[in-house]
Amino acid sequence: MRTYTLSGAVLAALLLAACQRQPDEQPTPQLEAEPTEALTTQQLDDQIMARLRETGKFDWNQASAHTVWSALRRSDYVLSVGYQPARFSGQLPADAAGSPAW
Repeated sequence: MRTYTLSGAVLAALLLAACQRQPDEQPTPQLEAEPTEALTTQQLDDQIMARLRETGKFDWNQASAHTVWSALRRSDYVLSVGYQPARFSGQLPADAAGSPAW
């Protein structure tokens, strides 16, 4: 009986030791100060044209948050969202508006 009590006590001690809360080791991300001034239309155009010259395309997903915010400010917060089927990388077909796939 003494063996069961001793092993039960050891098991309980191990469980309690294993369940103790560890301090959070992840560093807190440092947030950038939010910009108060939007980029000018000319600055936006320059950034877009520079990216087009570098890579041949411009992807808003690759733009900084400040650039996207500035573009929204300059367009009265109007945002248009496009769609294309998965794995499609060609030109938009002429009949895309009437095609169910689009």
